[in-house]
Amino acid sequence: LVGEESFRDGLREYLDTFRYGNATWPDLIRILDTRSDTDLAAWSAVWVEEPGRPLVEVVVEGQWTQGATLTVSQRDPDGRGRLWPQQLELLLAYDDEDVRIPVALSAASVTLERDTTRGRPRFIVPNAAGIEYGRFRLDGRSRDGLLAG
Repeated sequence: LVGEESFRDGLREYLDTFRYGNATWPDLIRILDTRSDTDLAAWSAVWVEEPGRPLVEVVVEGQWTQGATLTVSQRDPDGRGRLWPQQLELLLAYDDEDVRIPVALSAASVTLERDTTRGRPRFIVPNAAGIEYGRFRLDGRSRDGLLAG
């Protein structure tokens, strides 16, 4: 969200600004926000200041080799329209290899390019890196493929 160098510079400013005084999380976010293209105040509100987590799904529509779309979406299970920007890693499991695809999920949904020459994967795991946060719902085909082994 900020980048390593900008984060380090922001922390230096934060520590210099509040040396020998009290500081808060919003103070840090205000300083880092000036170094990021992301609205860190909005990010902090949804990730830190409020309870909840997104429901994340991957949907494949159409025939995989004939122009199907692969869409990753998130929604607020409380119906408040909140979005949780985060980096995901999808795992597409084919018979001969697994393919990992990084996804920047910063909107309600994102549609991805895919290799249609390989056919449809046996299953798709939406939180393959294990560091993603949310409730991840597998599509029926992926669930069946994972259970089959």
